[in-house]
Amino acid sequence: DMVSVVTRQREADLALQKLFESVIALAATRGRLTPAFSPELAARALLLLVNGSVLDWLRAPGQFELTATTMPLVAGFLEAISTPKAQPAADHARRALFLGV
Repeated sequence: DMVSVVTRQREADLALQKLFESVIALAATRGRLTPAFSPELAARALLLLVNGSVLDWLRAPGQFELTATTMPLVAGFLEAISTPKAQPAADHARRALFLGV
């Protein structure tokens, strides 16, 4: 029954989005999420990226390796929504000494 398949898929999507939201919200509380994204929006975008990759993979059997193709996309997305990591004072001091600034 197609309705039950769609229902199960929707439930799985909602569960995965909630997981993504909780992890991204934690990053946000630590100041690591760019202000351009809310945790909800970032989680939705990540879910769409993952689901889109799976759908492409299903439509083109054998054309590409799902994990090898998707993981760099996920990593790039997470990098794009992250704020730069604060530079420790010791690293800053070493750089200042090295650069003479």
